[in-house]
Amino acid sequence: MSRRYHHPALPAVGERTVLAKATSHHLLQVCRHPRGEPVTLFDGAGAEAQCILADVQGPRAVLECQALSPPCTPVRQVTLLLALCKPAAWETSLRMATELGVDRVQPVLCTRCSVRKLRLERWHKVLVATCEQSGRRWFPQLLEPLTLDRALHEPSLPSRRLLLAPGAPSLPAAPGDLALLVGPEGGLSDDERALATQTGFEATGLAHHVLRVDTAVAAALARYGG
Repeated sequence: MSRRYHHPALPAVGERTVLAKATSHHLLQVCRHPRGEPVTLFDGAGAEAQCILADVQGPRAVLECQALSPPCTPVRQVTLLLALCKPAAWETSLRMATELGVDRVQPVLCTRCSVRKLRLERWHKVLVATCEQSGRRWFPQLLEPLTLDRALHEPSLPSRRLLLAPGAPSLPAAPGDLALLVGPEGGLSDDERALATQTGFEATGLAHHVLRVDTAVAAALARYGG
């Protein structure tokens, strides 16, 4: 598998494109990529270009497109409503969600959220790096953070809605679009769980004991997101 980099505007077959400074530095200085060797570019919207390193202009790498792959789209839409949590757990959850095919990530502010600082630029970098590493062609949509009340009442949410709840019976997986709600490290309050139920979320369990947020995200998406 060739090295993969995000590049918003893919060149046409036979055309050349100049990579950004940071990407060029990684390709040329960190990876010591030789001329003529393949490099894959993706635009984050589903399209991909197979290129070769054709030239170097100062600190910039110049790639020439050899072939283009048409955009691919997900078969189903999975929306992850994820309560804000500690940075390490949040970023691990974001990486796992990206690798496992989530289409939309809705950051949610809950009563027991221990962290409320928004790091949207940092989160976007995590998405880019994960897509580069995993081979995923399109970025999940990272939505603006909302309070739980507003997030639960969003009209765009799929009709099948699951709430991760320790101790609840495990519901079967099913095809079709899905909304999955994962609470904060301290769990959802009684009022928040009641609100989720009122807005169509069904409680489902994953294990006999309480899971960490990032573990719960991975386990839930492996079970319900495929």
